[in-house]
Amino acid sequence: MKKIISISLLLCGILFAFSCKNEANTDNNTVQKNIDYDGMAKALCECMTPLLEIQEKVAVLSAEGKTDEIQKLLKDVERLSAEGDKCVENLEAKYGSIEGENEKKANTAFQKACPKVAAMLSQAVN
Repeated sequence: MKKIISISLLLCGILFAFSCKNEANTDNNTVQKNIDYDGMAKALCECMTPLLEIQEKVAVLSAEGKTDEIQKLLKDVERLSAEGDKCVENLEAKYGSIEGENEKKANTAFQKACPKVAAMLSQAVN
C-alpha cells in the first residue's frame, strides 16, 4: 500500500514540477507567449502514462497480496520516474512556466487529454 501512495505522490510531483513561468520580458513590458495547451497536455500525458500504467500494476499486485512482485517493479518505477522527469524538463523548456489563468487552462486541457492520469492525481492530492 505504501508503494501505491509513493507512486501517486511521485506522479503529483511530476505534474506540479511542470508549472513554471511562460512569460517573456521585453523592455520591461511583459509579453505573454501563445500557448498550445492541447499540445502541451497531450505531451504531458505521454510523459505520465507509463507511470500510471505501472501504478495500476502495483495496485493489482497489492490487492492480490503479491508484495514480492511489487518489490521487483520498484526498479521499473525508478526508471520510469527518471524518464518522466526528463520528459517534463523537456516540456518546461519548450512551453515555459504556466501561472495564474494559464494554469487553469493548462489543467483543463490536461484533464481533457489525459482523464485517467488527471483522475488519479486528483485522488492522490485529496
